[in-house]
Amino acid sequence: MDPAPWPWLDRPRVLLENPDPEAATAELDTLRHAGYAVAVCSGPTSNDSCPVACSEGCALVEGADVVVTSLGLDRPEGRAVAEGLGLRYPQRPLVIEARPGELTTEQLLAAVGEALAR
Repeated sequence: MDPAPWPWLDRPRVLLENPDPEAATAELDTLRHAGYAVAVCSGPTSNDSCPVACSEGCALVEGADVVVTSLGLDRPEGRAVAEGLGLRYPQRPLVIEARPGELTTEQLLAAVGEALAR
């Protein structure tokens, strides 16, 4: 999926990082239906690294109110992105799905809501 800019500045902005297009679409629909502005990033691939994992900036992260990553902590890429987000954006709320696909719709909405409330 191609990341979209942030056209809805009056709603909380969620950056959804998910390499699975089908799961990303379901989460995108859930979050948008709940009233969030959502941009989607598929994360790093074997041919393309994530700028955050390389200690660089990311316009999507900088524009987000919360980042939800479903890259998993069992993959080196997921751990590198989570570490980069924590180091470069320590004030940005972060929801990490440790094992992709483990959050239900209710858990996703609750986690995003809690992250934004902090």
